[in-house]
Amino acid sequence: MERIAAQKLMEWNNSKRRKPLIIWGARQVGKTYLVKDIFAETCYKDSYIYIDCKVEDEISNFCSKTADSGYCHWFDGAY
Repeated sequence: MERIAAQKLMEWNNSKRRKPLIIWGARQVGKTYLVKDIFAETCYKDSYIYIDCKVEDEISNFCSKTADSGYCHWFDGAY
């Protein structure tokens, strides 16, 4: 399963029309490990930003209140 997910990340990374990456899923299934420890460390070394939505209060509040893509677009453009 790890190889399939890693391959999908590489396809996203190589796409010329890629959009911001949001990883969403159940707890304790390896999302952080896959993205941070495998993908980011391999492809981007020290040039990536990791945001833990549980630690960052503003982002945590945002995520708990809305999943509206229109609002997400505004929120993304505000920073």
